[in-house]
Amino acid sequence: MQHIDEIGFRSSFFSSEVTKLLAVVVRDVRINKDVGVAVGKKDQKSDKTEYQQHFSGLEGGRTINFHNKKVPPMIITFAQFMAIRVYNVNTMFLCAESPEWLVHATAGEVRLDGSIVHNARTLLVNVTVVAATAKMLRHAQKRDDTVQTCLGELSFGISMEAILIAQGPLSVEV
Repeated sequence: MQHIDEIGFRSSFFSSEVTKLLAVVVRDVRINKDVGVAVGKKDQKSDKTEYQQHFSGLEGGRTINFHNKKVPPMIITFAQFMAIRVYNVNTMFLCAESPEWLVHATAGEVRLDGSIVHNARTLLVNVTVVAATAKMLRHAQKRDDTVQTCLGELSFGISMEAILIAQGPLSVEV
């Protein structure tokens, strides 16, 4: 189950708090997912192969080559004029099969922002996560207050920046 309470837009034309022409603002995102083994589970070898193919993006197992690729104009437009702000993200993943566990993660704010600099030859992307927490809990086997149900807890805030620099002429796909 996924739920978003509010989606709005802000602009630097109307607010000095916004640095981009258009900022998409999303509030109160909740994601609840039941995970576990499906009925008629597959063997581990086929699961591993399927996983590798899914995340490599290729069916043949070849590596992805980014040399001489064109940057889609949608990415350039987004980086120049738009930003995304997501406030109050709440996710829960529940495994009801033995051993039962629950992962509960929250983030107070997630920001995605980009910029094009040096005559459109450098793309800067900044992702910031503010006030994030994650807990992994297990099901208590006994009705005893002394049993610890929290297996681990992590709290953090992080800011990541990526830079894409065009070595040759930067081409735009039309």
